[in-house]
Amino acid sequence: MTTKGSAGAGFITIGDGVYLSVHQRASVSAPNGITNTTIVPAISPDVIIIFGWMGAQLRHLYNYTREYAKLFPSATRILVRCHPSFFWSSQKSKHTRLFPVVEALEALGCIQYNTLTKETAPLQYDQPRILTHVFSNGGSLQLVTLNQVLSKRVPQVNAISFTSVIIFDSCPAVGTFRTLGLAFTLSIRSRLLRISALTFVYTLYILTRLRYLLFGTKILMEQLRESLFNPQILPWTNSRTPRLYLYSRKDELVPWQQVQNHSEVSRSKGLNVRTELFENSAHVAHMRAEPDRYWSSVMKIWNDACVPVESE
Repeated sequence: MTTKGSAGAGFITIGDGVYLSVHQRASVSAPNGITNTTIVPAISPDVIIIFGWMGAQLRHLYNYTREYAKLFPSATRILVRCHPSFFWSSQKSKHTRLFPVVEALEALGCIQYNTLTKETAPLQYDQPRILTHVFSNGGSLQLVTLNQVLSKRVPQVNAISFTSVIIFDSCPAVGTFRTLGLAFTLSIRSRLLRISALTFVYTLYILTRLRYLLFGTKILMEQLRESLFNPQILPWTNSRTPRLYLYSRKDELVPWQQVQNHSEVSRSKGLNVRTELFENSAHVAHMRAEPDRYWSSVMKIWNDACVPVESE
């Protein structure tokens, strides 16, 4: 794993849009505005992986990493940004972008190798505790891509005793013609560039729809939605791994009904699902609207994940 300088807020750059912040020795404190002492963690995660939403600026993502640093000061944080180009990049390019995350996980002991064969060994050692926080469809796509890269390097493991949580913030959803345009142009201020981007996105959308009608090939968002039903979406997860969906009725980019449908279908498939439906918060803005409720939900599902589960 190579480093490429400081990225601010305690992070170093280890890849294109990939940042690492090693743990600090400090006392646990609640995030800003939270006074509920019941959210104090029973056990801290060793690693927190945060997949940002498409086009998210670092200063916005740091709002979450700072709060995680307060809750879990001993945890190492891996932060991954999602550039809009990630959606139409080749599979090889996607894998290359996520490879620094794999290298970081290896360096942190989340992936171990047989020293004689140089092959990945079953995870039977002191297994790390991992919390994964996914924002919007951009973060979801990166999560699925990371799994594709890891699946080639890591064998299936017995995840029953592996403490892990996945949090889905404002995702997933296939979206609509209108919401896809909004998602790809929201951060573009220039009217001319916005029109150009909309033309590109809508053309691509129409072409993928035609491809589906002619050849039955599903569009990327539908493939993404189905991929997230996989119990082992990461090598250390299974059907018992708690999943938390955070979403809002006022989200203009990701229809809340689609997120709720995904959570319900996931539950029907035997996955361990929790939901938190907000009434008035915008897309990826639930934490800003109701910080107490937001972080309490995060802490509750993490503490629940720390309760030992007996093997069947």
